[in-house]
Amino acid sequence: NIMVRENETNKNFTKEGLVYDEEGFVKLADIAYRLLGGRDTEYISRLVDKLDSEYEFLGEDLNFKNVFDKNGTGTGSYHDYMLHKDDIEEFVKRVKDYYGEV
Repeated sequence: NIMVRENETNKNFTKEGLVYDEEGFVKLADIAYRLLGGRDTEYISRLVDKLDSEYEFLGEDLNFKNVFDKNGTGTGSYHDYMLHKDDIEEFVKRVKDYYGEV
């Protein structure tokens, strides 16, 4: 993965060891895997893209990138969803609260 190699050179890592890009964004898949107990990215993505009304929206006031929405913006793939490193802690808290985890 080119992004990881470039970032390893630049030492762009969060305190949790997650790699972020030049703008400070981390892949949602990495957050789901490393900080949310290996939860499936597809289900975590539904909490931020409003594409499935069964899921509560947990992305209020958080900085996401590449999120596909009903307006057709974003890449269309939840694999590309990213969250800014400064918002990771708050997002993880919201998701754990949503699922009733401590």
